[in-house]
Amino acid sequence: MSLPRILFLALLPALLILGAHVVLHDWLVLDGRLVGPDAYMRVLRVLELAQGGSWYDPVLERSNAPFGEVLHWTRPLDVILLLGGTLGAVFTDFQTALFVWAALFGPALHFLTLLVLLWAFAALFDRDALLLLGLLFAVQFFITFQFALGRPDHHGLNMLLFIWQMGFAFRLARVDCARNIVPLAALAAAFALWISIEGGLGTAMILAALTFAWIINGGRFLDSMARFLAFLCLGLAVALVLERPPGDLLAIEFDRLSIVHLALFGLLAMFAQAARLFPNAATRPMHR
Repeated sequence: MSLPRILFLALLPALLILGAHVVLHDWLVLDGRLVGPDAYMRVLRVLELAQGGSWYDPVLERSNAPFGEVLHWTRPLDVILLLGGTLGAVFTDFQTALFVWAALFGPALHFLTLLVLLWAFAALFDRDALLLLGLLFAVQFFITFQFALGRPDHHGLNMLLFIWQMGFAFRLARVDCARNIVPLAALAAAFALWISIEGGLGTAMILAALTFAWIINGGRFLDSMARFLAFLCLGLAVALVLERPPGDLLAIEFDRLSIVHLALFGLLAMFAQAARLFPNAATRPMHR
């Protein structure tokens, strides 16, 4: 059975659940409503940005009036929503296009996450097992709610990025791992951490896989770890410059990307580079 066929069969129950969700929620999206306050806050934040709001301003003035509310959200998801609204504005007005894209974002992300899931586990499972995995993933109600119609939220994106990092962890721990996978894995990890600090769970999974592979099989995995951390620090530095104004680059925050997280992974990168200076630690596999 081909992967496109597996993907199609796994999508069928997901589409049925999506239809049930629309019916059970009284067609709220068709009535021009979104799911939950976070969805409205996200869309309002994108509207403010589109209307000339400051890229670096984390305050949503329409919440907690008259003081506003400082959000820990970062900009990548805003850009994705803004891009969809801008492209859709070719056919209708911007606000309508933004609402339609915000409503459809979750199901579109669900499809993409299912595709990434099949890629991630293709390194471990045969085609029949992949089909079963896809079906199980598609019918978990807690999972499908993260990709609900009318819920443009970062939690579904976190799930996609976690699975993407899981796929890289599987591949990086293989003896026959290709070297060009390392910067791609670092890109996924940097983007996940930029979206939300919750993305660090997937990054820790990659580092754990490389650490155990290094202990068991020796130095080439230490080399992969050092390269992964170097590329990750580079990606985080770029994200930090894009996310924060020049005068705020050294601000210490823990609930969104800041210099604290870059420093943490910088220290890990320095450890990996230092370990490579000791031939026994860097080259000798564990005795079996």
